[in-house]
Amino acid sequence: SMWNRPVWEAPEEYNDMVGTFKLWHTKEVGVINPADTNRSPYGITFNPVDKFTYIVARSGFVYRYNQYTGPTLTKWSTVAATAVRGIAADHNGDLILGGSMLQKLLRSDPTPTGLTTIISGIGYTTGAVALAELGYLYDLYQVGTSTFAADEGNDCIMEYTGTVWSTFACRCTVQGEQDGTFASCTMNTPRSIVFQNHSSTALGYVSNYVPGGSTVRKLDQFWGSVTTIFKPAAGDSFSKMVAHPFHEDMLLVSSIDSKGLYLVHKGEAQFFAATSNVVAQSQGSYW
Repeated sequence: SMWNRPVWEAPEEYNDMVGTFKLWHTKEVGVINPADTNRSPYGITFNPVDKFTYIVARSGFVYRYNQYTGPTLTKWSTVAATAVRGIAADHNGDLILGGSMLQKLLRSDPTPTGLTTIISGIGYTTGAVALAELGYLYDLYQVGTSTFAADEGNDCIMEYTGTVWSTFACRCTVQGEQDGTFASCTMNTPRSIVFQNHSSTALGYVSNYVPGGSTVRKLDQFWGSVTTIFKPAAGDSFSKMVAHPFHEDMLLVSSIDSKGLYLVHKGEAQFFAATSNVVAQSQGSYW
């Protein structure tokens, strides 16, 4: 994963027509307690309120570390969220957890009393959260007061504002890879969603998980359109990704089949294969 301000190793240079970029390799900041039988990290987010980085494990427990004071990873929550895949910190610093349901874990109370279920129904129903239903939220991204979700079960992008659950982009429950307007486009198993410079008025990106044929799609909110910007010629399967905060269409995309990272810029890509540590699947990342 690519984390905010970690301990950095020496960079590799990547050159293209707009300049030189560096791919930095992070050192390991900690190992989740092996006593957790389901300890695989499934999501990561930086909390701008308390300056901690939070990681949710497959077990549903949340870990955190402070990259400003030192790379010490500790188990933080005493309660396990249910079937969680994505995590985001809202504007209050509380954690929104997505998966087969949408849950909130209070920053002030990471215990069973601080965990509440926002949406639990499986299906597709928008509107007030008390009546809403969702598919399967594989990734979350917080921008301002809105939480955006890659709904793998309904093949679309959803938005949660704290009171209302609504469709943000593409036709829910209609699977496909059709580019077009937010109202007409279709998606195929969206696994990751990010926004450039952490702004909902900027460009957004979605990676679709299609074995051997994954794509990266761009959400242009000015034009209200979705376009495909990257698809490997040889085919591959993608999981999570991160977007550069300033360079348009520049992303790091994790590969499941090829076991490595694509550095994508303007539709072209350079692949960095894993060496000593095999990248099986990057479940969470943050630039």
